[in-house]
Amino acid sequence: MKSPVMPAIEELLHAAFDAAPMPAVLADGPDHLLLAANDACLADFGSVALRLPVGDALPELAGTGLPAAMDQAYDTGRAVLLQDRMVRRRGGDRYYTLVCVPASGGVAVFCRDETERVRREQALLEEETRNRNMAVMLQRSLLPQRIIQPDEIRLAACYLPALVRYEDASLDAEPVLEVGGDWYDAIPLGAGRTALVVGGVTPEAGGVGVRAAAVMGRLRAAVRAYASQNLPPGEVMYHLDRHALDFDGERTGSPVATLVYAVHDADSGSLTYANAGHLPPLLRLPDGYVAVLEGASGPSLGSGDWTWQEAAVAVPPGSYLAFYTQGLLERGTGDLRRVFARAPEEEPPRPGAGPVDLVRDHILASIDPLSVSSGGLDPSGAVRTDDVALLVAHVPAWTGAHAALFRSASVELVGGPEIAAHARSYTAGVLTTWGVADDLTDTAVLAVSELVANAVTHGTAPVVLRLRRTDRRLIIDVADQSDHLPRRRLARETDEDGRGISIIAAVAAAWGARPLPEGKSVWCEFEF
Repeated sequence: MKSPVMPAIEELLHAAFDAAPMPAVLADGPDHLLLAANDACLADFGSVALRLPVGDALPELAGTGLPAAMDQAYDTGRAVLLQDRMVRRRGGDRYYTLVCVPASGGVAVFCRDETERVRREQALLEEETRNRNMAVMLQRSLLPQRIIQPDEIRLAACYLPALVRYEDASLDAEPVLEVGGDWYDAIPLGAGRTALVVGGVTPEAGGVGVRAAAVMGRLRAAVRAYASQNLPPGEVMYHLDRHALDFDGERTGSPVATLVYAVHDADSGSLTYANAGHLPPLLRLPDGYVAVLEGASGPSLGSGDWTWQEAAVAVPPGSYLAFYTQGLLERGTGDLRRVFARAPEEEPPRPGAGPVDLVRDHILASIDPLSVSSGGLDPSGAVRTDDVALLVAHVPAWTGAHAALFRSASVELVGGPEIAAHARSYTAGVLTTWGVADDLTDTAVLAVSELVANAVTHGTAPVVLRLRRTDRRLIIDVADQSDHLPRRRLARETDEDGRGISIIAAVAAAWGARPLPEGKSVWCEFEF
């Protein structure tokens, strides 16, 4: 016997169905023939034909996967949810969440309009993507836009942004680029010396994101400022460490960045470097052997109370150097040392490219630039990989006509003021042998006279004169045993001296001074 309560309950359910604020339909049987549509459905979708399959009566919903969901609800007796399905409408596309609920002998479908929420989320996602892309562009603008090419070494570099794949992203979706804190730099120091720099911001200081890029920009500017003073690598590290300690206005002792600062000297054919907690550079010798430069390592920048040591290594012609960050190891598919050893050197077919570009490309080919398979989970469930900075240097072995363009000569001068005359005579003879033009020879002789006279007057014997030419410039270097660095000053009309450095600055393309382990060196350059 049917309970007298059932008609009342069914009447209440029908009333709730009719009064529901969201579109709702009731279908009957396995063919889902439309039995009823409430007022909200008629308001949203217009008049509907009853006794037709729901997919035919409401064709707008057919493309959402509704028929299959209704089949599943009818067969299993369980509700089925279709989240944020787009429904094409004449007045504009809208987004609905569809809920298929088993009913007596059929399926009820409720449609919740999610258009405003979905559009807000899409707008937020687009804004986040724009901000992320702007951050990546900002970081790229902080990196060298075009790496310098010194006279006697060749450089190639690359930066790859960090990658992230969020927890709700599909496996076949491309990962999102994210700004990081790795960087590289090459800084001309003059007199055939080049600073090679690779560093990375530590996780404690941000690791990835806009903050990491900001820290990186500040550190890169500081490195260039200290490098411009021609300080040795160990002293550069000391000043950078003091600089990093005050990044947040308080000295926490937390590491801020890792860094390798190395100076290649073409005259001595050597590399002098210091390492602040960074991965050791690699040196590939002409015979193919790869050495790991593990000397002179110290703590990361920002640790405080440390004096960085320096190490020096010979870099003969035909050698390659590789400076890199942690991301290259994380995203690589092979042993970096072995990959570096096997990098080919034959001239690549690309116009304007050289062997160093081919070696860099060979190293980059060992990683997947869009892979996050080696990344780790962060607290949000996203998979992240580190960004990559790579700097490769090549010291060519000049042969044939090129070899004649790269020459050097030196002489030790002992005595009083008369050694200036000896230096002038020596310079004129060497430059004539090298085929330097007469007008440049005369200017160079004047510069040598001033520098040697300054060394005799204000320095300590012995004085060493070095002459060096490349395919682009002539370099004059005068060293003595005094550690007093000269500075340019404005001499008064009544002064009998003090004009030597001003004369050098006026006639030379560049000049500078740097401390040596014993004494100092003052140099100037002239471009051909």
